[in-house]
Amino acid sequence: MEAEISEEDRTNETGLFHTAESYWKSAKALEKAGVDATHALYPVLFLYYHAIELYLKSFLRANGHSAKELSSRKFGHDIGNLTTRATNLGLWYMDEDKEVFEMMVSTDAVIRSRYIRTGAFSGWPSPTCSTEPAAA
Repeated sequence: MEAEISEEDRTNETGLFHTAESYWKSAKALEKAGVDATHALYPVLFLYYHAIELYLKSFLRANGHSAKELSSRKFGHDIGNLTTRATNLGLWYMDEDKEVFEMMVSTDAVIRSRYIRTGAFSGWPSPTCSTEPAAA
């Protein structure tokens, strides 16, 4: 009989990083495919946003935070708290990264990428990125 693996062991920094990579690469592939749909940008942006969250959680997990802590109300999907804590632990961001984090925190762009809301809206960020995320 196999021993049960704890949630802490199952949600480690390597798994989070590889999952983030999968979301990032899927977003790039979907964006490149140029899907002809009325809201084709929504899933692309959602995949990018989720990848960012997972990269940050991978970094925090590698720096002593537990999986339980990262899923708590304090961190959860809170990009502001995730980026602040990662900064405190020494993670450095380019100005473009800071702009994306600020947009994710101060607007409803993340939620708009997940749920349909009708009416005019402008201000979507451009998902095109000239660089790949740095390897862990």
